[in-house]
Amino acid sequence: MWTSSSPFLTVVNRSCLSHLATNSLNGSLPSTLSGLKSLKSLDLGSNHIVGHLSSSLQHCKDLEFLSIPTSELSGPIPEWLGRLTKLRVLELFTNHLSGTIPASLAGASALESIALDDNDLSGPIPTALGNLPNLAAFYVASNRLEGPLPNSFSRLNSLMYLDVSYNRGFGGSLPTFLDRLWLLESVAFENCDLTGPIPPSLGSLNLLVELFVDNNRLSGTIPAALGNLPALNKLYLNRNQLGGSIPGELCKLSYIYNLNLARNQLTGTVPACLPKLPRITLLDISHNNLTGPLPPNPRPSSLHFSYSGNCLDSAPDQDCPANATSPAAAPSSAAPSATPSSAPSATPSSAPSSAPSSAPASTLASAPSSTPSPSPSSAPSPAPASALSPAPASSPASLPGPAPLSTSAPARSAPASKSAPVSTSTPASTSAPASTSAPASTSAPASTSAPASTSAHASPSASLSIAPSSTPTANAVQQQQQQQGTPPSPNKAASRGEEKIEVIQAAMAACIATMLLVLLW
Repeated sequence: MWTSSSPFLTVVNRSCLSHLATNSLNGSLPSTLSGLKSLKSLDLGSNHIVGHLSSSLQHCKDLEFLSIPTSELSGPIPEWLGRLTKLRVLELFTNHLSGTIPASLAGASALESIALDDNDLSGPIPTALGNLPNLAAFYVASNRLEGPLPNSFSRLNSLMYLDVSYNRGFGGSLPTFLDRLWLLESVAFENCDLTGPIPPSLGSLNLLVELFVDNNRLSGTIPAALGNLPALNKLYLNRNQLGGSIPGELCKLSYIYNLNLARNQLTGTVPACLPKLPRITLLDISHNNLTGPLPPNPRPSSLHFSYSGNCLDSAPDQDCPANATSPAAAPSSAAPSATPSSAPSATPSSAPSSAPSSAPASTLASAPSSTPSPSPSSAPSPAPASALSPAPASSPASLPGPAPLSTSAPARSAPASKSAPVSTSTPASTSAPASTSAPASTSAPASTSAPASTSAHASPSASLSIAPSSTPTANAVQQQQQQQGTPPSPNKAASRGEEKIEVIQAAMAACIATMLLVLLW
C-alpha cells in the first residue's frame, strides 16, 4: 500500500518524473498525487494497481505521459482526462475498464497516442475524437465497441497506427476514407464482423506496412491495386469470403514477408511468382478452390508454404470436386444384389440348383491358380464369378477388408499470431483406402489424384472381385507411401493379419469352386 510518506513520492517531487513500471506495487492510487503539480510523466504499468483511476491526477496540469497498462484498474474512463491539455500519451490497455469512451477525451487536444485495447469498453467510438489534430496512434482492440469508424477520422492527417480488431459487434464495412490518411503504416480490422468489399483505394497508401482484415465476412475480389503498396510487409486477408483469382499484381510486393489468403473462395491458378518473392517467409493459400499447377517452393528451409485444401494438380485435396465420389463408397452402390442367381449360398447342397443356369464361359480364366481344372473336353460351364467370392450370400459388401491406410497430414490450425509462420508444406493426401474385399464396380473410375501413381486406385476386374492381381496389397501401398515420403499407417499388424485373412478367403473360394465342379461333374 502507498501512503503520503512513501519514498517514491519524494522522488517524484524532486524529479517530476516517475518510471515505476514492472514492480510489485499494489493497492489504489494515493490521493496525495494531487500535490504533484509539476508531474509530467507517470508510468506504473505491470503492477497491481486496483480501483478507479484516481481523480487526484486531474490536478497535475503538466502531465504529458500517463501509462498504467497491464494492471487491475476498473470502472469507467474519467471525464476529467479531457482537461489535461498537455497530455500526449494515454496508455490504459489490459485492465478492466468498462463503460464507454468519453467524448470529453477530445478536449486533451495534444493527444498523440491513445491505447485502450484489451478492456471491457462498449458503445460507439466518439465522433469528437476526429478533432485531435496530432493523434498518430489509436488502439482500441479487444473490447466490445460498436462501429462504424466515425467519418470524422478522415480528418486525422497524422494517424499512423489504427487498430480496432476483435470488436465482434463492430460490423459495417471497411472505411472508404482510409486512403486520405496518407501517413498510415498499420491498419487492423481483424475479427470485426465486417462485410462488403475491400476498397481498391487502399492501394494508394504508399507508406502502409501492415494490413490485417482477416476473420471477417469480406466479399468481392482481391483488389489488384494492393500490389501497388511498395512498403507492405504483412497482408492478412484469410478467413473471409473473397472470390475470384489471385491477382498477379501481388508479385510486385517486393517487401512482403507474410501473405495469408487462406480459407476464402479463391479460384483460378496460383501465380508462379508468389513463392519467388525475395523476402517472403509465410505464404498461405490453403483451403480455397484453386486449380492448376502448384508452383515449387524455391526455399523450403525459410518459406512456409501452405497450399492444402485446394485442387492443385500435384497436390490435390480430398475435398476436391474431382474426388467427391469416394472410391470406398462406390462399390457399395454398385454391389450385386444378394439374390440366389447372383450370389448363391456357399453350401454345396444349394449350389448346383442355381450355379449352372447363369455361368458365363468367360469367367473361367479368372479362377485362382490353385483350383484344379477338369479336362476341357468334359468340363461343364463354371459357376458365375460371384459364386467364387468369399462374401456371404446375404451381404456381399460385408466381407472384412484391410483397414484404410491413412496418409493424410495432421489437421492444421490457423496461426496463433500474425507473425508466427505455420509450416504446412505437406499437402493433405487424398489416397483412397485400398480394399480387395468389396465387389468391383465399373461405374467408379480410377482416381487420378494421387501424386505419384494411379495404380493404387485402379478398380479390380469386374469379373472377379477377389482377384489379387488387380488390387495392390497393404504392403504395396505402404511401399508407395515410403517412396512418396508419406508416413506409413500405424496399423501395420492389423494390415498383415487382414492379408492373411484374404489368403484364407481365396483358398476357401478355391475349395468351394472345386466342390461345385466335382458336384457338377
